[in-house]
Amino acid sequence: MNFVNSMAFTAITFVAFTALVALISWWKTRGDNLDTQDGYYLGGRSLTGPVIAGSLLMTNLSAEQLVGNNGQAVRVGMSTMGWEVTSAIALVILAFVLMPKYLKTGLTTVPQFFEQRYDEGTRRLVSIIVLLSYVVIMLPNILYAGAQVFVNIFGIDKMFGISRFAAIAIVCVATAIVGSIYAIFGGLKAIALSDSINGLGLIVGGLLVPVFGFMFLSGQLGGDGSFMDGFDKFLHTNPSYLNAINEVNTPEPWLPWPLLFTGLLVKLATASVPAEETQEDPLAKLEPRFLTTPSLALDQAQRCIADMGDTAKQNFHLATDPLFGGAAANEEIFHEHEAFLDRAEVEIGRYLTTIHNIRSVDQRRQMAEMMHSLSDFEKIGDYAQNIFERADEFREAGLSFSPSAMQELRTMCEAVAEVLDMTVDGYDNQAVSTARMVEPLEEVVDTMKERLKSRHIERLGRNECTMQTGIHFLDIVHDLEKISDHCSNIAIYTIQLAEGAAEFDTHAYVKQAYKETPQFAEKLKFYQDKYLTKIDEVEAME
Repeated sequence: MNFVNSMAFTAITFVAFTALVALISWWKTRGDNLDTQDGYYLGGRSLTGPVIAGSLLMTNLSAEQLVGNNGQAVRVGMSTMGWEVTSAIALVILAFVLMPKYLKTGLTTVPQFFEQRYDEGTRRLVSIIVLLSYVVIMLPNILYAGAQVFVNIFGIDKMFGISRFAAIAIVCVATAIVGSIYAIFGGLKAIALSDSINGLGLIVGGLLVPVFGFMFLSGQLGGDGSFMDGFDKFLHTNPSYLNAINEVNTPEPWLPWPLLFTGLLVKLATASVPAEETQEDPLAKLEPRFLTTPSLALDQAQRCIADMGDTAKQNFHLATDPLFGGAAANEEIFHEHEAFLDRAEVEIGRYLTTIHNIRSVDQRRQMAEMMHSLSDFEKIGDYAQNIFERADEFREAGLSFSPSAMQELRTMCEAVAEVLDMTVDGYDNQAVSTARMVEPLEEVVDTMKERLKSRHIERLGRNECTMQTGIHFLDIVHDLEKISDHCSNIAIYTIQLAEGAAEFDTHAYVKQAYKETPQFAEKLKFYQDKYLTKIDEVEAME
C-alpha cells in the first residue's frame, strides 16, 4: 500500500486542512473588534454575499445530512431528498423576504426580536426553548453521527486500545471543544469564514464521493473500474434506489413529518419503559409496505438474515465455551435464540416469496441466494443446539474427556469459530474477499474431523477413554464439521452472487473454480499450519 492510500496520509491531510481553515479564519479576523454586539454577533456587518451563502450552506449541512440522509436513502430510496430540497425554498424566503426586514430593525439577535415584538418574558422563554432544543436534541445527534464517521475512518478505538463507546465520547468532546473555540473566540465572522472554506471542501468532496463510489462499484461487479461503467451497473442493478416518489399505497410517509412534532414525546415515553420491554423484534424489518419495491424488500430481508447469522454465532459460543471452562451457558437465552432462528427461517422465506414485481435477473438471483443462506444459518443453529444438549448431558453424567481429547476438541472449536466469524462477516458486508477465506479453512476442518476420529479409535485401544465419552466426543466433532459445511455453502453463495453466477451450485463451484487457484492453495497452507500443527503437537506429547 502506497503512502497516498494509507491511513497516515488521510490523517495528515485532515489535520492540515483543519489547521489551514483555522489559520485563514484567524488571519482574516485578527483585527476585528469583538467587544461590540455588531462585531461579535454580526461580524461587524461586513460579511459579503458569498461568505453568507457559504455559512448558510454549512449551517444547514452537517453529519445529519452526510451520514443520516445518505443512510436513509439506501434504506427507503431517494424520497429522503425532500428533507434538503424543500429547505432551499425556506432559505430563499429567509434571504429575500425575512432577512431584509430583520436587518432594518437594527437588532442583533433573534431573542431581541421577540422581546421587541412581545415582552422580556417571551424572549427568555424562546431562548430557553432554543437552547434546550440544540443541547438536548440537535447537537447530540450531530456530534454522535460525526464521531461515528471519525471513529470508522481513523479506527480511533483500535489506535488507542479503548472501547468504541469511549472513542466516540472522546471525539464528541473534542469536536465540541474545537467548535466552541471558533464561536467563543472568533465571533460570527470567524464562523462564517471557516464555514465558507469548509463549504468549498464539502462541494469538492461531495462531488468526488459518487465518482469514487461508482468506480469502486464497477470494480466489485467485474467492470472496468470506470465511473460510467459503475453508474451503468448501479442503474441496472438497483434502479429503485433512485425512486424519489412514494408508492401510492404506502400506509405512512417515508418522510415522517409528524415525527418532527411527536418524535420527542415518543422517545420520552419509551425511555420510561425497561429496555427488555422495548427490545425490537429483528423481524420487524420485514415491512409489508416494501413488498411492492423489490430492492427495498430484499435489502430488509438480507438484514434479517444477517441477524440470523449473528444469532447463530452467539449460540455457537454459548454451546462450546462451557466445554473448556467458560461460564455455564444461559439456557433461557440459548433457547430464545434458537426459537428466533426457527421463526426467522419461516417468516423471511414467506416474505421473500411474496415480493411483487421482481423483473430483474439480478434481483431473482439475490432472492435465490437469500433462500439458500437463511436455510444454512438455521441449520448452523440446529447443530449448535446439538452441541449444547450433548454438552449438558455430558456434564450431568459427570463425565470428562481426556486431556488430549480436550485439546483436540478445543482446536477444532477454534477453527470452526473462525470459519463462522468469516462467514457472518462476509455475508453481513457482502465481502467477497472474506468469503473466499472460508473454503480453505473448511477443508482443514474436514481433515481435522477425520484425524480426530482416528485419534479417538487409538485412545479406545489404549483404554484412555470410555465408549460413553467417545460417543459424545464423536457427536460433537460431527456437529462442528457440519457447521463448517454450512458456512462453506453461505460463503460460496456470497461469492457466486457477486460474480453473477447463473445458478447456485456449491459443489461445482468448489470443484471447478476456486480449489484450482493459487490463492486457495496459499490459504489452505496457512490454515494447515495454524490448526493441524496443534493436533500434531498433541500427538507428539503422547
